[in-house]
Amino acid sequence: MAPLQSSSNNSNDILHLQAIGEPRIALDGHDVVMPTRHAAQALFMLALAEEGELPVPELGEQLWPDAASSQIPPRFATMVWQLRKSLGEHRNLLERNRRFIRVDRSKVSVDLVNLRTEASELLGKGVASAELAEKLRQPILASWDDYLWVREQQAINERLAKELKP
Repeated sequence: MAPLQSSSNNSNDILHLQAIGEPRIALDGHDVVMPTRHAAQALFMLALAEEGELPVPELGEQLWPDAASSQIPPRFATMVWQLRKSLGEHRNLLERNRRFIRVDRSKVSVDLVNLRTEASELLGKGVASAELAEKLRQPILASWDDYLWVREQQAINERLAKELKP
């Protein structure tokens, strides 16, 4: 598999997330496999969230929608431990307090965020782009496409793609 490269111009990026197609995670240019789907999904959810931050209860409920509320806190703590362990020396990219969990977006590149930024800039200039619209219509996080949060992200792309069509 080819190395995952940043699609942003920020040389400070340490963590690169590929959301278009199959999800991939790279840290300092090396692919990282998260120990659980929940850990990987949490990282993508945080990176795609505004400001890279989500309330702990909201993220927990999205990751374990069928779990009893008493089961979520221990599962969440384990997932955070897994994320930090997987990030290794860069574990400080992840911050958590009792109410919120966040990822330092200044050091994270997400192909989908970069694509949406490009689309928004073109729309701000009143420019249409069929090519960019087609890129936005590509499947995202393909192996997770049955999750509501992924379908919501795809809907955002679809709205942008419609606006970009000439």
